[in-house]
Amino acid sequence: MTADQAGNLIFKPLAFESTPSLLYYRAQEPGKDISNVLAIEVPKNDKEIAGLQFEDGLTKKVYREGDALSLKGATLRVHYKDGQADQLVNLTNSGVEIHGFDSSKLGEQHLEVSYLGQKLDKTLTVFVVSAEEAGEKAVAGLELTDKPKVEYIVGEALEKEGGRFTVVFEDETTETHALTDEGVEVTGFDTTKEGRQTITVHYKGASTSFDVLVNPKPALNDEYLKQKLAEAEAAKAKVDFTFATPEVKEALLAGMAASEKVLKEHDTSTQDQVNEQLNQLTALLKALDGQANLTKEKEALSALTEEATALLASKPNHPSGEALQALIEKNKELLASSELTPEALETAKTGLETLIALLKEDKPAVFVDPCDWSRSSILQLRANRCQRTKSRKS
Repeated sequence: MTADQAGNLIFKPLAFESTPSLLYYRAQEPGKDISNVLAIEVPKNDKEIAGLQFEDGLTKKVYREGDALSLKGATLRVHYKDGQADQLVNLTNSGVEIHGFDSSKLGEQHLEVSYLGQKLDKTLTVFVVSAEEAGEKAVAGLELTDKPKVEYIVGEALEKEGGRFTVVFEDETTETHALTDEGVEVTGFDTTKEGRQTITVHYKGASTSFDVLVNPKPALNDEYLKQKLAEAEAAKAKVDFTFATPEVKEALLAGMAASEKVLKEHDTSTQDQVNEQLNQLTALLKALDGQANLTKEKEALSALTEEATALLASKPNHPSGEALQALIEKNKELLASSELTPEALETAKTGLETLIALLKEDKPAVFVDPCDWSRSSILQLRANRCQRTKSRKS
């Protein structure tokens, strides 16, 4: 037993010793549980077939390799016993079975036909030929089966993804294509024009069309992006930026440049672009690591200061003790300064490292210009020949 698309049940011929009033059955679809027991009424005094013959043959008898069998035009004449009137049945009827067609096998083929289990004596003859023999199929028309995006905002590009159409050939075969396939041309879209537009799909000399709607561009809300850009500009003068790692700085500057471009191109920018830049700038500002880097640098400078202080304490008679103690005090002031720059901090660290090395070697040293932390050369530590000269003169 099978069922056709309309839900009609199709049984192989059944023979009963005595005709029952009901026929019980159970049904099951693949992957599903079997049904409960169902029943259908067995017809009384049903007509009995006396014979079958072809009334009309197939309209299409020559097929390309790979084509599906077309049953269009073919009918059977069913003769019944007891003088009951004949009946014409299309070969598409669910009670008709056809065997023997193989579209991959070239040449002449003879198809066996049966109706309700009774086979016809005569066969249907068809021919399968190669694509080269058949030549190129002529296109009868196109039918749009799936539309792509059909509503746009001024400035948006046409989206062809998702669009599909069926090509109907004159031999009644079909094939399906996407709007993005090679050889498919889509025309008629104007992203600058508001209103309804007719889009035409062209393929192999045939065409079909569909409508899209282009809506006016909504007012662009870029005030939050402007505020965030101003916040980023102000951050460039703060510790979070000045002490940030180079790659973090570069990322923020690039994000600011991209945001400025979106704002400058106000007439063509979309709200999505504005929102994307706003989110990006927010994330880039949050990623600034200057404060954390400053804390590490201060900790390093503080450790060096403590080491230098300990060394001086262990050498109370060092010839440059007073000057070196002044340097250490200036470093402490530097650590507490609110206007600390990476350059000043690096200079102070380098000076202390040099100082510690000289102290360990018991070499005299002098501290020059301890008040100007903004100059590129703040600390000069060298063998103090001038001081030795003064000592000899005195």
